[in-house]
Amino acid sequence: MEKEKKRRIGIVTILGVIILAMVAFIIYRLVDWDARSITVVTDDIEEGEFDIEVQDMYFYPPEGDFPNHVKDDVEDIVVIGNVYANNSGNEHSILNMLRDNLDANIIDITVDKSRVSCDGPEIVCGVDCASLYHLVSEIADHDIHALAETEWATLFFDEDRYYKFLKTANDLDFNKVDTVIIMYNLIDYYAGKAALAISEDDIRGLRGSYEQSLTLLQEKYPHLNIILVSPYPSVFTDENGNLVYSNMTDYGLLTSSYYFENIYFVATKYATSFVDNYTYGISESNITEYVKDTQLTDKGIDFLGQHIIDFLEKKGGVNY
Repeated sequence: MEKEKKRRIGIVTILGVIILAMVAFIIYRLVDWDARSITVVTDDIEEGEFDIEVQDMYFYPPEGDFPNHVKDDVEDIVVIGNVYANNSGNEHSILNMLRDNLDANIIDITVDKSRVSCDGPEIVCGVDCASLYHLVSEIADHDIHALAETEWATLFFDEDRYYKFLKTANDLDFNKVDTVIIMYNLIDYYAGKAALAISEDDIRGLRGSYEQSLTLLQEKYPHLNIILVSPYPSVFTDENGNLVYSNMTDYGLLTSSYYFENIYFVATKYATSFVDNYTYGISESNITEYVKDTQLTDKGIDFLGQHIIDFLEKKGGVNY
């Protein structure tokens, strides 16, 4: 009985020693880790310094001899897009800001109600004929009959601007152009169009349309300086009076952030310049100052328009 008692005491003592040794080792490692750790002083760091980095990037225009490129003393910039650029034809627009602030010839082939994606690969009359790839291919082929046969109200809010657009598109020769700026808002996102196309060849989706449009432009007009301008984050008021933010709403294709990431992916893949208006300072805390019911306010136009102007002036020279 006495032996059994001593045996138990011995086992408990051994276990106690093991536990104490483990505790001592853990304390030693913690002290050693703390001694080796770098102390970061954050007292002088202002709030906001760790915000998402704006992903602007500039690729310099192609250099070399391009025999088909018609050069002159003025930079010719074609703007392709929708109401994001032209503000439905109003005087106060990003397009007119470019005209007023850049030493360049701004050529407007924006279509109020157009989007990047489309419903099918065939060019047909209607809104699809003004989708990005169809629009680019029609002008490149010097055949705009589908655009001319489409009812003006399908594409524009103003009839006079429709006929002005037709004349500009008909006369446009990309060989005489130096820079192409492509800018669409989140219309494809709200229309439920795929941020990722079924494949990179499928122009029905947003990414496929971007990829095929850039392929066409770069192959036929290798001299072009192409700049993609990202959409801006959006907000609208629903039927209950609540604000609905694009970066928090999933229409079955993830949020608008995913939409933005695909455009950025295309820009890097095709080595085209990229203006990031998505993370450039419009956030949930201030978005109602810049965006109302998915459209830019006057303040939003000034804010994002100036960003594009600064990008063009500070990161790239003229291409002629």
